[in-house]
Amino acid sequence: RGEASFTGWSQPKQKSIRTDKGSVVNTTYAIYKRNPLRCATNGYYEIIFERTMAECAQSCTDDNRCLMWFFHKNQHYCQLYKFTLYDLRLRSMYNPHMTYIDSFELKNPCTENANLCEHGSYCAADRPTESYECKNCLAPFTGQHCNETAGDDNFISATTTDDILFGRAVSCRHLRHYSNIPDSDHTVQYINPWRDDRKIKVLCKAGYMVLSHVKQNVTTPIREITKNELADGLDLTVPNFRAHTSFLNELYKLIDFDKFQFTCLHPNGTHFGISNELWTHRECERVVEYMTDQSTNVIPTTHCMK
Repeated sequence: RGEASFTGWSQPKQKSIRTDKGSVVNTTYAIYKRNPLRCATNGYYEIIFERTMAECAQSCTDDNRCLMWFFHKNQHYCQLYKFTLYDLRLRSMYNPHMTYIDSFELKNPCTENANLCEHGSYCAADRPTESYECKNCLAPFTGQHCNETAGDDNFISATTTDDILFGRAVSCRHLRHYSNIPDSDHTVQYINPWRDDRKIKVLCKAGYMVLSHVKQNVTTPIREITKNELADGLDLTVPNFRAHTSFLNELYKLIDFDKFQFTCLHPNGTHFGISNELWTHRECERVVEYMTDQSTNVIPTTHCMK
């Protein structure tokens, strides 16, 4: 765990305010940072109804367990969380249509340094102990900030861009959001899921990444992509290949999937497909867990599929 001395923590502070009528009101306040990711999820430990945004902030400030809170602007309630969006596996979730929800995280070392945890790991803060931990640190890296190796190569050079280091190129969705890649057709792109110079060549379209591509009546054997092939230089642009669940499981540690789409294309241009909805509900999350070999039991309800 990170040392508490590397704080950056917002400590609740007392403040006295004199009203227009001359009375003095004592209040407690803290600094929160708005999270750009908009989503609604389970995992909260308390939900409070009929509250303003300021009252929700006060509820979190007064509770030593609270690290993050959501505010629903239309229905005026808030959800309190002991964890951040990162611990809730929502690092890549972004829904621009959910403008009625705001989320805020107590200022801490993770909010102050977006690249505090390196090489695909993510920073998880803990308010009661005022510490943080770099979770999901994958080989060959170790150490407090996932930046130590036995060898000399740390995969970061003088030419490594901020877009790579700060996770703006980890997936097709991120490239679409930050780099404006076209939506009209599949384009060849390079993603950096480890947030370093290691990269994968993929096909992107409208935020989707092609992870399996099988063509009919092709004599080339179907290549099974396993977790051992998730490495620098992997090319996922040439059919026929199919992602094994072990590969999806390993990639899921670096990129959070929230949606799967299966599409069949006919030579005449027609197509049909099926996809799971964005998992704002636990039942829909199980679809993703099943596809990444996290679970062997999935019975999706009708609202999860379309």
